[in-house]
Amino acid sequence: MRTANYFFICLLALGFAACSIEDPPPGPQMQYQNLQDALISFNQQQAVDLDQDGFDDLFFAFEPIDASSPIVGFTMRSFGRAEVYADKGDSIPALEPGTFIRENPQAPWHWDAESNLLCTFDYTNLDITSGWRGHWADAQNRFLGVRLRRGDLWYPGWIRMSVDTTVYQLILHDAAISVVPADLIEAGSY
Repeated sequence: MRTANYFFICLLALGFAACSIEDPPPGPQMQYQNLQDALISFNQQQAVDLDQDGFDDLFFAFEPIDASSPIVGFTMRSFGRAEVYADKGDSIPALEPGTFIRENPQAPWHWDAESNLLCTFDYTNLDITSGWRGHWADAQNRFLGVRLRRGDLWYPGWIRMSVDTTVYQLILHDAAISVVPADLIEAGSY
């Protein structure tokens, strides 16, 4: 009987502890912009001004990786004020809607200003379905985690994108950036 009472008390305590775990508070107000499904095909480029201040923050292209290689790819470059959410190996993940983007991420996540390959295609491989490599190959409505520096503060945000490997296109759907420095946002929130 004593063991049953002890077990019941432990179970009850565990239940109260589980109930006290709270969801993260609502995220900050976001500045949203429709990127009008901008299409990027081979040898095309598109700049994005995340905070709409008249200065481009990120630059997307579909281009050869280097002149001597049979590999082309969708690339992203920062103009110095932006960083992207990266995982181990500095690859850029295609985040699911609702994924938390954190100012101080836990491993393997980290912020990176140098990562730039979204996905690549080896055009010596004529099989379109197997020649693509990377997290963004055939990603549909996924999110690129970004943060933008203003002075000494960082403002998190996201860009929703898709890649259509059958027609070799990157599609920029929309973007949002926090209007205040924030520790946590959700991909797709605004």
